[in-house]
Amino acid sequence: MKKAIIFCVDDEKMVLNGLKSELKNSFGDRYIIETAENAMEALDTIDDLLASDFEIPLIISDYAMPVIKGDELLSKVHEKSPRTLNILLTGQATVEGVTNAINNANLYRYIAKPWETNDLILTVDQALRSYLQQNQLELQNKQLREQSSSLEEKVEKRTQELSKTNELLLEKQKEIIEQKEELEKYKNHLEKLVKKRTLQLTIAKEKAEESDRLKTAFMANISHEVRTPMNGILGFIDLLRSPEFEKQQQQQFLEIIENCVKQLMAIITDIVEISRLETNQVKPIIYPCKIHHIRDNLFSIFYHNFNENSNLEFKISYFNDELTCLSDEIKLQQILNNLISNAIRNTSAGTIEVGCSVVDNKDILFFVKDSGIGIAKEYHEIIFERFRQVDNTFSRNYGGNGLGLAISKAYVELLGGKIWLESQLGKGSTFFFSIPFLPCQTEDFPEQTQPVEFSNNHEGVTILIAEDVETNFKFLEMTLLKEKINILRARNGAEAVEICKSNQNIDLVLMDIKMPVLNGLDATKMILEFRSDLPIIAQTAYAFTNDRIMAIESGCVDYISKPIKINNLIKMIDKHLIKN
Repeated sequence: MKKAIIFCVDDEKMVLNGLKSELKNSFGDRYIIETAENAMEALDTIDDLLASDFEIPLIISDYAMPVIKGDELLSKVHEKSPRTLNILLTGQATVEGVTNAINNANLYRYIAKPWETNDLILTVDQALRSYLQQNQLELQNKQLREQSSSLEEKVEKRTQELSKTNELLLEKQKEIIEQKEELEKYKNHLEKLVKKRTLQLTIAKEKAEESDRLKTAFMANISHEVRTPMNGILGFIDLLRSPEFEKQQQQQFLEIIENCVKQLMAIITDIVEISRLETNQVKPIIYPCKIHHIRDNLFSIFYHNFNENSNLEFKISYFNDELTCLSDEIKLQQILNNLISNAIRNTSAGTIEVGCSVVDNKDILFFVKDSGIGIAKEYHEIIFERFRQVDNTFSRNYGGNGLGLAISKAYVELLGGKIWLESQLGKGSTFFFSIPFLPCQTEDFPEQTQPVEFSNNHEGVTILIAEDVETNFKFLEMTLLKEKINILRARNGAEAVEICKSNQNIDLVLMDIKMPVLNGLDATKMILEFRSDLPIIAQTAYAFTNDRIMAIESGCVDYISKPIKINNLIKMIDKHLIKN
């Protein structure tokens, strides 16, 4: 005797496999589980099964399918096999679709996606029972028609059959009541799920809109921040072209242009750094550092800000000259630079104080305190988010690109610490951050080297410049020719390797890291295989600590970042020529 078939249809293969697996576990010993991935395939297979005299008690079909939807499929199947019961499986069935399936497809029930296994198995089991009961009733009716004509036997038998039928009807009625109760439960459950999902979508929509608003404000702010120094650069370049200004005035113009370029570089560095932080490319470089070095750097960096503004006073408190620790000194310096710059932007007059202390011999606590405009409490958390500023309007009174605090927070967390603030509107702000205190010994610090006496005589020195960008090469060529240095050029790493092979008179190489054909790091490794004593200085537009480490690891003796300062370059060249 052939097994009956439970037929499943769904265009999502993962869902179909899951459905088949659950049905097979519960009914595989009594029924064959057949599947199809679309309605056309299902209709063809069902025709073949019916032609082969297979019985199909139940079809479970997804509603949302391409070409032919679930309710249309079940209607077509109902025309071919009217006794087959149908279950509609859906996460988005319309009222019209369900009504169509009820009216035209002998729909037994619909189940919402994602289904619960117990509900699915119970529903299928009840449907199969109903189908068997329906067959049994039809078989009984056939037997009644074939019974003997004996009235007494017919009456007696009919009475028995009616009694049994009545019992079945009562049982069926009981099942229907139970099904209605279950449907009501799942209806309530579905409504809760819909409400929950609606709330989630509403929250996600609000977050997306807030993100778009912040990015729009950020881009408008960045445009303003970039155009401001660019306007200064272009404007004073035009003034330099005019012969009517004296040399002293021209020197002032050059200083203004230089400050504008520094401002642009800071903006670009922040944008690139936030991108690297978002892609987890920034790692802390932990080594012994002296905290008072950071204090001295703060004085040198911000001295001009307070010297030019008599309304501002700069205080440094609690910096212990003997305090040393293991940490990333560059990132600590940048965090404090960002916090102090933020304080300067938001304080027109008063005091800015910075300090640090060791807490319970476990943490180093830093603070930057100002007497500026203050920050409302509702902004205390979000102020550290990327692109976030308390005032994003075009009329805001204070500059900044909205990235400094986000970068500071990311750096603090990279160092294993935390950052927070205390502030009230009109009463100033105090930013705190703490990092783990990891003590180190004096012997952990490298020995101080004696200063190098730099040479001013470069005649006879030959330097190979590996640089693919014409303007960068011209700048280096003009600079070094003034020093009477012989210049050779390579436009890519492969050319640099060949020139070093063929010319033993090369005294030093300026190697750009990013070049076509062969990059500078790989070219350096290849050159040092046959010229191990040749000093190679890496030059790059990537001004990050990790890039310096990669350059040194490849064999470079030093590293200089663009834009290159002429005095620093000459001193670096002299230092490594003297060593050789």
